Amino acid sequence: IVAQLRDRAPDLPGALIGRQFSTALLNRAEELDCVSLHLRHDDLGRDSVARVKQLGLQLAVWSVEDPARADELWRWGVDAIITRRPDVIMAARQAYERAP
Repeated sequence: IVAQLRDRAPDLPGALIGRQFSTALLNRAEELDCVSLHLRHDDLGRDSVARVKQLGLQLAVWSVEDPARADELWRWGVDAIITRRPDVIMAARQAYERAP
């Protein structure tokens, strides 16, 4: 779908969504000239985040409900968090932004 969209509307930014990080998914995002990758956070580690960011991609993670995990992900460089608990995650974000 992303490839078809790129062919039909090349000016629209593309993103890939995946359940877990893999080199194949990262390569595919690069091949499709995506601007971001959207991944489930569970199996995501610091090194995987670094690899995504080194390619210049934005990174959104989903199903983050724990504020401590959200804080960890922001410290690693994640750009966006998708959650069912926006009140909890927003409070964590505010605390993160105030921290030295």
